[in-house]
Amino acid sequence: MPLQPTLLQDKLDLIDFAFSRFNLHSFADLGGVWRVEGGYTFYTLDKYDVSVATLVDICFTDTVRKRARKFAQLKVVPGNFGNQRIADEVGRVGVSVSSLADFETLFEGVPLDQVPVSMNISGLAPVMTAMLAATAARQGVRLEK
Repeated sequence: MPLQPTLLQDKLDLIDFAFSRFNLHSFADLGGVWRVEGGYTFYTLDKYDVSVATLVDICFTDTVRKRARKFAQLKVVPGNFGNQRIADEVGRVGVSVSSLADFETLFEGVPLDQVPVSMNISGLAPVMTAMLAATAARQGVRLEK
């Protein structure tokens, strides 16, 4: 019998926080096979109502392939997630944000003056941009940047 991978409690707590706080229904796990056999993906699929999930990695084990067959909503994508073709195949996954507090939680610890942020927001662009700017300002980012 193969050894079960050890999943880090901090990462499991983060998954639980994100799914309960933001009411997520989709996710992509990039590079989620190595050393954990897709454990975070399967933990999430077992615990939450996920409609679309993607697991990307260069090499999939037989164990991962077998477990993946049990989840119709899981798309297994072989390849390097830094490759544009793979990014296009994964598609878009997102998070529901409805308040400044959501933005602050989402971007906590993310250096907004160093990381580009892309949002698909259409008619809500002014409100969402204002919340992003407020979050960046609270992080001490100079907005003229």
